Amino acid sequence: MSCRGIWVLDSSGDMVAQKASIEEDIRDRLRGEAQSSFDQNEAKELPLGDDQSLLLFPLKTAAFSGVVTVWDDRSAERRSRLQLESMVHDITNLLAVAQGHLDLLDGVGERTGASLREASWTLERAAELVRGLVRRDQKGPGVTPVQDTLEHLSSIFACSRYVVHCTIDNPVPPVSIAPSDFVEIFQNLLQNACDAMPDGGPVAIKVRSISNHVEISVRDFGVGMAEDISPRIFAPYFSTKVSGRGLGLYRARELVEQYQGRIQVASVQGAGTCFIVTLPSVAGGGV
Repeated sequence: MSCRGIWVLDSSGDMVAQKASIEEDIRDRLRGEAQSSFDQNEAKELPLGDDQSLLLFPLKTAAFSGVVTVWDDRSAERRSRLQLESMVHDITNLLAVAQGHLDLLDGVGERTGASLREASWTLERAAELVRGLVRRDQKGPGVTPVQDTLEHLSSIFACSRYVVHCTIDNPVPPVSIAPSDFVEIFQNLLQNACDAMPDGGPVAIKVRSISNHVEISVRDFGVGMAEDISPRIFAPYFSTKVSGRGLGLYRARELVEQYQGRIQVASVQGAGTCFIVTLPSVAGGGV
């Protein structure tokens, strides 16, 4: 619990002491709830929305009779929980991809060597995410080579059902973002693109350098989204998938904005979806 303020009210609900200001409409609600809490001699909770509430505790002693109110703010805890759940989600996906490449080792020839390399690269990305759990608040912006990283991601998502085309303008500078976070963003976008095409299809990645930032688009040719769905897709726990947890796109936007970037989406129902991510280049500033 994070306390944002404390108020003391007498038995009739009038404020007698406070530590933090409060809006008039909330004060009016609090006055009525405080009197009810005191009369019934039971603690109450007054929800304020967005993981915040006022906790009311009746107090009856020889020295004072009234209600002590605490402003409880759980928004920071919620953000931490969402971040942890998102990372577990992404680590699980990376490990599943690595396992798929290891399963191909039953084959022979060049495919075996390529699968080993991609499995090794994917497992290292998963390890970076785990290490990030203990040093996330200490790391700097980081630097990520765009072309090399996207080529790895394209390779691990390409299979018999999906063909990933990656078009990159040359030269494209590195972007100012930690490699593990860059992978997390585009792993989620590529996974989303594949999920939008259950029968398979092409995924188009296009990269270009514009001024002091790099623009990367990921497009699928799947089912697309209705107009009323697009504004909601970045909300935590919102998903149109039967088995979806609704954390991938939420996490992608959170990371992009953490690095002063921007993520946009354009979608036409029945014609596919395109996500456009803009990130600051190492030589440039924010977007």
